[in-house]
Amino acid sequence: MNTFKLTNKINILSILAVLAYALLIISSIIDGKEDFTLGFNAARYDKESKSLVGHEIHFVSLKSKSGVAHFPETIEGKLSDIKYPAKLTTIKVIRPTEPEVDKQIIAYNIAGVLLIILYIIIIVLLPIHFFMLIGALKRNEIFSSNNIRMVRFLGFELLSIYAISFCINYLEFKTNSILFNFTDYEIARAQTNALFLVLGIAILVIGEIIKKGEEIKTDTDLTI
Repeated sequence: MNTFKLTNKINILSILAVLAYALLIISSIIDGKEDFTLGFNAARYDKESKSLVGHEIHFVSLKSKSGVAHFPETIEGKLSDIKYPAKLTTIKVIRPTEPEVDKQIIAYNIAGVLLIILYIIIIVLLPIHFFMLIGALKRNEIFSSNNIRMVRFLGFELLSIYAISFCINYLEFKTNSILFNFTDYEIARAQTNALFLVLGIAILVIGEIIKKGEEIKTDTDLTI
């Protein structure tokens, strides 16, 4: 009976985890739909010149050169003629495609593509390892070396997602620093969501707890 209840709880939690993961992916796709469309339609291949023609879309994070309390822009109120101080934090820049690209930018772009491929691979592996762990729990295999390995995989994958996102933001920052200059703003590095970092560390801690449980279980079995 207890095993049946445990299995039901695991099933419910698994469904909730899948729904949360799917919601995260779907919301990311919806939020990035406009950006993806802009990027997809930005350039086309010209057969005559055998090169890309069109424009590039750059997402640039900014910070005021005069400090956080400086608001170089103004915006007019809708209900009055009062103009309010304002500042930009993120903008989209359309830049014509150039036939010759700086070698450093090419290197950054290649690194960015490789990181995105690695990111996609990890996004695919994450639910696979999760369901492998859930399958083991349903078989009442809790304190086992295989579970420890799966939990560590999940932890390192979440940490890798954070690290890859950080590196992509850094490459974007370096590229934008080469391409653009603003009068009132400095190029800033986009903030990386720390959620995956926190989750990754938490899951690695759980993995160590399971490992300790396995050691206690082994000692108990030997004693018996």
